[in-house]
Amino acid sequence: MAKAPAAAAASNIADQSTFLARDPEEVTALCEALTEDERARADDLEAALKRAPETIDDDGVADKYADFGKQIQALIKALNSKREDTKRPYMTGGSCVDNAFKKILGPLQDNKATVTARLTNFQRAKEARLRQERQEEADRLAAEARAKEAEALDAAEIAEADVTQQQAHDAQAKVPEARKEVVARGDLGSSASLRKTWVHSIEDFEAIDLEALRPFFQALEIDKAIRGFVRNGGRELSGVKIFQRASSVVR
Repeated sequence: MAKAPAAAAASNIADQSTFLARDPEEVTALCEALTEDERARADDLEAALKRAPETIDDDGVADKYADFGKQIQALIKALNSKREDTKRPYMTGGSCVDNAFKKILGPLQDNKATVTARLTNFQRAKEARLRQERQEEADRLAAEARAKEAEALDAAEIAEADVTQQQAHDAQAKVPEARKEVVARGDLGSSASLRKTWVHSIEDFEAIDLEALRPFFQALEIDKAIRGFVRNGGRELSGVKIFQRASSVVR
């Protein structure tokens, strides 16, 4: 009885020449064999270019250069077409591999996000509760210290008020440390704790101070923005020279 496709593929995993089709060296050899004619044609065109005059002095030479450019462009187009045809089975195979794994990875990642969200909600609430309890205790001790100071009649009572004040100060200092106690520890050695990071949310795009962000712009991002500015009709921009450049287009 013939094996099912999945079973047949699984049985051939050990044989990479069957399961993966070709190793890198074989793929390279295949591509070189497929492009022998194009390589020979490219060499001929390069040799012809070396024989051609380096500068164009009249229309006749320019016309021949235009034909020359057209031949090169045609070869580029043919090579790219063959490259896409040759690569397609490998790209399709890669997509199949990704999709097969993503069928399992996708739900797993969703489940992980659910676990993290539930832990985050619980630990945020716990931290807020601990902060509130500690703040209330610190406020109580501070109020008690103030009352003792107001009622103090002798050195002993003043010292007692100072002790209470120090207790209030210590309690206040512990309020921010509530997060350190919000830790879940599982039987498998896992631990989950709150990690705080600074993030942002844009409220008014037009109000953003771009000058403050200047040190964080990458050169490529700035260049992309300038190209968009020019495409949109911008012709004057401080620090930028905007000009027209003519270049030949061979069809």
